[in-house]
Amino acid sequence: MLDLLDIDETILTELKKLTKPAFDIESIANSAEELKYVGALKRAVSDEFKEPSDDFVKLLAAHVYDGAFRQNVMDKFRPLVEKALKRFLSDQVNDRLKTALGADDIKMSSTGDDSTDSETAEDAAEADDDGIVTTEEEIAAYRIIKAIACSEVDPARITMRDAKNYCAVFLDDNNRKPVARLFFNTKQKYIGLFDEEKKCERHPIDDLNGIYAFAEEIRSEVQRIES
Repeated sequence: MLDLLDIDETILTELKKLTKPAFDIESIANSAEELKYVGALKRAVSDEFKEPSDDFVKLLAAHVYDGAFRQNVMDKFRPLVEKALKRFLSDQVNDRLKTALGADDIKMSSTGDDSTDSETAEDAAEADDDGIVTTEEEIAAYRIIKAIACSEVDPARITMRDAKNYCAVFLDDNNRKPVARLFFNTKQKYIGLFDEEKKCERHPIDDLNGIYAFAEEIRSEVQRIES
């Protein structure tokens, strides 16, 4: 189906075959059949990703499990397959984001030099510890903030510096220009946003999508830094 308000680029090539200069009834018939099956297969794949069927669970599990596939095995593998599918999609999205936005603007700091003048001694102590691990989720969150802020500044100016207990997002990689912080090392995730006095206030978020609720605050902070 062609939706003029949301055109699928992949269909345009097929539509060209219907124009007078390129009209070929046999080619059109073959393309129609192919589009029919491809569309049906896409819907089937989508359904499996949303709610894996028994056959699909069994198919994937067969690659890693050699024993008899009884109901207890099905019950064990179903949530694992669902988790694997979600993680696969997440990894694909993150890889696309890395390719689109670049990955050379992420730094790690074990000295806490991303602190601001108003940072508490406790915050500084947290950043002084070793053992920094930058997770894929932190990188994805940073890229969301970068995408939000690009309406105000060149996205290349938005950088991230990782410390042990939070990731700091800066403008121009300048610790006096903090945009936000990501506190993702506990079960409850927080995004830290700054007021006019550069004091950081933590806001709980359920997942990465929660960052979008603070898009206006992020843009306002970038504007404040630039003013």
